[in-house]
Amino acid sequence: MENSGCWCDGIHKFIFYIGLIILFRYFFRFVFCIQRYFFRKGHNVQERYGQGSWILVTGATDGTGKATAIYAAKEKGMNVVLVGRNKDRLLKAEKEVRTANSSIDTRIYEFDFNKSTEIKDFMKISEEFKDLDISIFFSNAGVMTTKCIRDLSLEEIKEMTETNIHGPSILTKIFTDRFAKRDKRSAIMIMGSVAGCTPLPNNSQYGATKAYLISFSKAVGYEISDKIDMIVSTPGFVKTKLNGYAENPLAVSPTHQAASLFKDLGFERQNMPIIGQEFANNLLGIVYSLSESLGLAILGKIMIQERKEIETYWEKQEK
Repeated sequence: MENSGCWCDGIHKFIFYIGLIILFRYFFRFVFCIQRYFFRKGHNVQERYGQGSWILVTGATDGTGKATAIYAAKEKGMNVVLVGRNKDRLLKAEKEVRTANSSIDTRIYEFDFNKSTEIKDFMKISEEFKDLDISIFFSNAGVMTTKCIRDLSLEEIKEMTETNIHGPSILTKIFTDRFAKRDKRSAIMIMGSVAGCTPLPNNSQYGATKAYLISFSKAVGYEISDKIDMIVSTPGFVKTKLNGYAENPLAVSPTHQAASLFKDLGFERQNMPIIGQEFANNLLGIVYSLSESLGLAILGKIMIQERKEIETYWEKQEK
């Protein structure tokens, strides 16, 4: 009986100390989040990556891409290369960037990630601007079709795969090789999504492409950390055309998203724009750890609702 009592005491102490460790882990994580979101300042981009250097932004005609290009010019004094698939919208976005800061230079390049899929096509993006000191590459171009697999067409699957996976992977390799030749540090920023943090029913293909980008970015970021800062952004709702300018209470503006990305660049391998989105994602992670089926059911319903909201938004635009 005495041995049995000692055994029970040992188990109780073990559980107590494990719980204490978990408690301290979450406490320090909370303190770190407060410091990260409210007190820490971003790096001086000009000092870290080179005075007068350039940022190249894909998907630069709308949403987060355009907002990041404008923010880089206005707040960081960077020259900007805008890459997009529509010439007229590129010229319009370029004008907005120049209006934000008339002292910087800009270039544009027309490119469609779904149609230009050969390696030589991607090489041309870098070769076209070989005379520029590009120090930051922001892979932002992406497409989303919020449907379950039964409703997706083969063309929609191909487009999401080509744009969201193939393009960023090839360009990351191209710019990693290019940046290796610079004297200063460089940076690669990848636009992921919270959609890639957990399996996403009723948006499975899009979520899977973003899950790839998160894994890819973190692994590559570790491999090249001696000379290149690499970060993947995983926001929840951002008020862009991609999700029908979401009205979710945790949704952020593209400008806020851009600012948070630069704030975390050089410090983190993964970024979320606001602490509310981080807490929501952690809470969902806890739900998944308790019951994967419950987590899948919750996200599946959220995606059905999001699809309805996006469709409603575009129906109003057509009227």
